[in-house]
Parts: sequence; structure tokens; C-alpha cells
Amino acid sequence: MGRNRRWSLHQALQEGSSALIIVDQERRIRMVSAGLQKLTGWTEDDLLNKTCERAAPGTGGTAEVMACSVAPSAAVWRGASEQQDVVIPSRNGNAIPVRLTFVPLPDDESRVIQVLIAFEKLAATGSSNTGRSVSQQLYAEIHALRLDLRRRFQIDSYIGRCEGIRKALRQAEFLAKTPVNFLITGLEGTGRRHLARVIHKSSGGAEGSIAVLNCHLLNSELLISTLHQLKSLMTSGSALPHQKTSMLLLTEVDRLPAEVQNWLLRNHSLTDGGLWIGATSTVEAASLISGSVLMPELASALTTVHIHLPTLHSRGDDVLLLSQQFIDECRRDRRSPAEGLSEEVCQHFLRYRWPGQVRELRNTIDSACRSAASDRLQLGDLPMGFRVGQEAQRQSAATSVEPYSLEERLQKIEVELIEGMLAGCKGNKTEAARRLGLTRPKLYRRMKLLGLATDEGETE
Repeated sequence: MGRNRRWSLHQALQEGSSALIIVDQERRIRMVSAGLQKLTGWTEDDLLNKTCERAAPGTGGTAEVMACSVAPSAAVWRGASEQQDVVIPSRNGNAIPVRLTFVPLPDDESRVIQVLIAFEKLAATGSSNTGRSVSQQLYAEIHALRLDLRRRFQIDSYIGRCEGIRKALRQAEFLAKTPVNFLITGLEGTGRRHLARVIHKSSGGAEGSIAVLNCHLLNSELLISTLHQLKSLMTSGSALPHQKTSMLLLTEVDRLPAEVQNWLLRNHSLTDGGLWIGATSTVEAASLISGSVLMPELASALTTVHIHLPTLHSRGDDVLLLSQQFIDECRRDRRSPAEGLSEEVCQHFLRYRWPGQVRELRNTIDSACRSAASDRLQLGDLPMGFRVGQEAQRQSAATSVEPYSLEERLQKIEVELIEGMLAGCKGNKTEAARRLGLTRPKLYRRMKLLGLATDEGETE
């Protein structure tokens, strides 16, 4: 880059009113204009040297989210100019819709060594999606959700916008402020344990540890022994963090042996407010409370608040938001070149029913990112397990039978049985009736009712 161009850019950043940022080859912010501070409140001191890359920040605060939310795409670093509409955080935590213009700045050998990012504020309801790829839209929506969650729930690791997830997060917010016993139900892989950990971490009692007991893996003796140790630690008064438990999480509580349930009921110091208890189950809360699975007293103690997590397939576009989140994590941890999904993969993901729920989606993205050779995941990058599951679902749909009434099915079976018996008896209706356990007149009546031909002149 020539010396005059360097000077003019620096002058624009320092003196002009335009909101601008310059990012270098190392994906770090090197210059911030005074205009950006007017627009967002962020100063050069706040953002200088922050990593500006399309990956969910693992640590840090809102400044790190700001830097990641304006990161140039791989296409920009290859020399293409771009525009996209995103939502960025202001310094006070509000969400600001902006249009970003990315201008690659090459050196004398045409290598992009810096990217200039210009900001144009958009009306809150007037931003346009024209020209934005699916991954750009998802990326912007994830950051907007993360900002909203940080303001409302202080929970930014649970992504979702369908009504079922929004309700679950409202309940999680309540639990973080009011630690009462709770139950999380849903199919395996829907994120039940993860949500329990989010609730624990977001609460005021997060300075203590969380003890997880797998009710479906441990036998009664081990479960009771562990609970004894937990009770001893509670009464010891130890101030050491690793010896202080603030939450007991009983996973698959519907598999809790009866003798362990009795032990918990006898030790009221655990169940009656002495310890914050969470539970997970694939069984609906109504079945647990009815007494058919858990003892009524214990079920009542464990289900003060009930959270239900919906299946991934029923969550609609959440599958795309979660996919983008997992791609960001892979990019940060493994330096994967993938930045988003191709349009074709998006359509396949939305049609697939995801029997393994969120866990299957995460594993699919993890495997695809390791195979990716471009900045968009393609169908060929998806693992064999996903393609086999997709084919199985197509075959199942293709072989499904058209619905018809029980009466129609019974009549069809009866016709086939009578015709087969007549053929076996060489048309002798008396013998056929005997073998079917009917009288000859009754067989004739059935044949007429079913529309089967009878010999002319024969009488009942």
C-alpha cells in the first residue's frame, strides 16, 4: 500500500465523521475512527487488538462479541468487496442494526493485507436482507440473540428462538434468581443437562460445584454411598470450593431405584431446601407425579418448576442457528475453513427429522467441518451417518401405506380367506363351509355380502 494511501486512511479514521475500522492480516483491529465511537460508544482503547474473526468468542465480554460480529468473510480476504446487514452491540449493551461495507486493501503484489470496514446505521425495522447469504443472516441473528440473552438472562450459550425454547429460557431465568428444585424433560440429546448447567452457572450459588448422579448407570449401593458423602460434606461446613456442592443433578430420574427414593425421603436435609436439586427425564412430568414412576412425595419435591425441551425437528429454523453456532465453535477450536452452510445443506437440514436431536446435529457439524475444503459446508462434506439416516427416512416415507378403515381391512382378509378355501376345496362350498366352521347357508350369506359370485340356481 502506498504511503499517501496509508496517510489518507489514517486521516479519515482520526479526523472524519465516518464510522470505520481497519483489520490486519492477523485478524486484529488496528484502527478505530472517532465516528465509530459516536455511533456505538466503542473507543479505540476498547477495540484495539481485539480478534476480528467469524467465530463465537470463547471468553471475554461484549467488546469481543462486537469484534466478532463485524468480521470479514473469507471472500473479502480473497479480494472481493462485500456488503451485509448485521446487528452489533453498543458499548452500553444495546443492539444496533448496521450495514457493513468491506473493502479489501491489497499491497503492491495484490495480496490483501488489511480490510477497511465502514458502518452505516439502519433503521431498527427497515434493514434489508438483499444480497445476504444464509450464513450471513444466521451469523447476524446469532449475535442479536446473544446480545438479547446477555441483557435478559445472562445466558449466551443456549441458542434458539422458537417459542418452546423461549419459554424454557424464561423459566431458566426465574430459576437462576430463585433456586428451587426443578425438572427438565425431553428426549435424549435435546440439551437437558446443558440447560441445567447453564441454570447453575447463572445463579448466585454458582461458586459451589454441581454434583451429577446418573440414575440409569449407577446401582443403588453406589447412589446411596455418593449421597451419604454429599450429606457429610454439607454438614462439614468446609469453605473449599471443591468441597462445596450447590446443586445435585439427578439425570434420568425416572430410573431412580425405589430404595434410593426411600433414602432421599428419609433425609429431609437434602430434599427440603437443604440442597438445590435438579432432575432430568425422558418421561413426562405428569407420569412422574402420578406415582407410577416416582413416589408421590419425592416427585412433588423434585418438580417445583417443570421445563420441557422440544425436539429439534419441531424447532424450525433453530436447526440453522445451532448449525452456525457449532460451525463457529469448530472454526475457533480447529481453524476450520467453514464459515457457514450452503443453501443446499440448509434445505436438507430443515427436512431431516434429527432422531439424535441437538447432539446428532453437533456431531454432524463437527465431522463436516473436519472434511470441509471451502468456506461453505457442502453435501459432500456431511458424514456418512447423516446420509444413511436421510435415506432411511426417505425409504420409510416411500413405503408408508395409505390409511384405510379397519372394516375395509377385515373384509379384504375375509375375501382372501374364503376364496382360498374354495380353491382348496375345488369349489365344494359344503366342504369349504365345514372347514371354515360355518354352515353352508351362512357361507352363502357372507359371500353375497362380500360381493363374491355364487352358482346360479343354488339355494341356501
